[in-house]
Amino acid sequence: MVGTLLPAAAAQRAGGSEALIARFEAEDARCALPPSPMTAQACEDRENDEHRLAQAGWCRAAGGWERCPAPSAVARARPRGHAIHRGART
Repeated sequence: MVGTLLPAAAAQRAGGSEALIARFEAEDARCALPPSPMTAQACEDRENDEHRLAQAGWCRAAGGWERCPAPSAVARARPRGHAIHRGART
């Protein structure tokens, strides 16, 4: 039974992120409207949702939102012969 709950929980988290992304995009569109109290609230909500998405491991990209690379993947992508790795002074 536990084995069936884990995939369901992962799917629910993914669905929650998709809903949050959709809400962010709607708030982003409302934030671009002429200034008003509704626009100000949409901009504030957009900033809050952007923070939540970042905490959940999402990054903004040119085409929208995508999962951020894992820190270990970023470390592997760093060039080996870089001056910092050789102990060079800047």
